[in-house]
Amino acid sequence: MRPRAARWSGPSRSSAARVASVSPSVPPLPRAAQPIADALVAADALRARGEFAAAASTLTDALDAAGDSAGAGLAAFTLGRLAIERLDQPTRAARAFERMIAIGSPSSLLEDAYARRARAWRAAGNQAEADRAAADYARAYPRGHRLDDLTPSSTP
Repeated sequence: MRPRAARWSGPSRSSAARVASVSPSVPPLPRAAQPIADALVAADALRARGEFAAAASTLTDALDAAGDSAGAGLAAFTLGRLAIERLDQPTRAARAFERMIAIGSPSSLLEDAYARRARAWRAAGNQAEADRAAADYARAYPRGHRLDDLTPSSTP
């Protein structure tokens, strides 16, 4: 008999406290990053339950309050993925990826954010923005592995 997975019942402690309890050597999150970290935890739980609009709303509210604080880039990237993959809102996705690119972190997701932004604008039917985003990708990643997928429409 398989053990049952524990159900998430909401954050009982702050994200920093949970991380510190697992690894005491990890420093606590800066105060400004805490709302973003909590929003990411809450959004993950909402996504797991299939509540994609509520997850997106949670991330949007946190981003509105947090500005460009630590963690905002990851929240923006996550919002972009939700918007394009689950909510069929490509314009919202493109704007979320633009915000993540402007923040510049996490750097490990930047190339993906550039490519997803171009695809989102194309899905939104905004070819001019899609072409601009594809050109931005090519400038930022001249040897990027998504170059062929993002060729501007003006090029045959």
